[in-house]
Amino acid sequence: MPTTTLSAALLTVSNMDGLPWSTPIWQSLTKIHGIPWYYADTAKDDSPAPNYSGWTVKVAKAVKVFAQNVWDLTESSQEKYIVARHADNDSEGRLAWQKFIKESRISVNINKTIDSVLTEHDRGPYQVLQQHNTTSVSNNYFTIGLGCKHSQLPTLDDVQVSDARLYVAAGLLGDEGLLPGGRALSPSVSKFINTLLAITWNCYRK
Repeated sequence: MPTTTLSAALLTVSNMDGLPWSTPIWQSLTKIHGIPWYYADTAKDDSPAPNYSGWTVKVAKAVKVFAQNVWDLTESSQEKYIVARHADNDSEGRLAWQKFIKESRISVNINKTIDSVLTEHDRGPYQVLQQHNTTSVSNNYFTIGLGCKHSQLPTLDDVQVSDARLYVAAGLLGDEGLLPGGRALSPSVSKFINTLLAITWNCYRK
């Protein structure tokens, strides 16, 4: 399964109906109560951005322009542009976005939720190692002993974690992440959840 960065996953999925920032569950998890780069048209540049006080409105404007430029690119070009290190017209917005991802602790809260959901549905790393007959595994995955290395955890493609995607989506986004009927994900949400699962699983295997 292809992976991407969290900063790219969050930015590219945001080009659809305000997800994930508009959902109450996501707001509760991340403590970001709306689209981070939102600002009122009448707001002064030096006033705080309403949904993320770490930015001024001026910075929020730069991030919004950066996001819009990313959305105008083909899918295959988006991540390269998001993580670019050369100076360009989007440098301010790009750097602000990357700093936001690091300082807002979004990744920590996302990972905790995914850990909890996978464990609840017998797809946590400790459970997967047991299911694959790895011996002498501590019940604290991060203190695996007796020669068992993190890399011995099967890859995401080798385990049946995908059957927990609906539960992960519900845990992160609530009903807003599901199509009517609650048994399927929209293509964009499906890609987003797959990416988050891949990022989390790769962290387990490091």
